[in-house]
Order: sequence, then C-alpha cells, then structure tokens
Amino acid sequence: MKMIAAAIAVLSLAGTAHALEPIDGSITYKNPDVQMGFSRVPVGSTFEHHFYDNGGDHIVETYRVNPDRTLQLIFRVHREHG
Repeated sequence: MKMIAAAIAVLSLAGTAHALEPIDGSITYKNPDVQMGFSRVPVGSTFEHHFYDNGGDHIVETYRVNPDRTLQLIFRVHREHG
C-alpha cells in the first residue's frame, strides 16, 4: 500500500513539473483578461487554437476549461514550416 501511495505521489509531481507555459501567440500569453470570454463554455470542454510563430511554423495548442472557468494549456504541437 505504501508503494502505491509513493508511486501516485511521484506521478503527480511528474505531471506538474512538465506543465506547458504559454508562448507568444498562445491565448493566455500576457493576456490576464482572456478568461472573461469563456464564462458560458461547459467545464471540461477542450478546444484547439491554431497560430503561426515568427518563423512561420504552425502551432496547435489544446486548452481545457477548468471548473473555475480558467483555461489550462494541456497540449502543444509544433509543425515545422516547409
């Protein structure tokens, strides 16, 4: 039982250590008021945001709406230009 509890603790720490940070072009990058537009979106919903970085690479981010209506960046795909 202690082994299972230790494994769960390690996995939960590992999951938070790799949290994605917003980058230039992300919905939540330097935009604290972005949460205002998601008050009617169902909690737990996910959606994609597509944009291009300065180098012309296609970026696709997936966000989830949290119970407090904040957005959580949960996945990012970087597709190189060309």
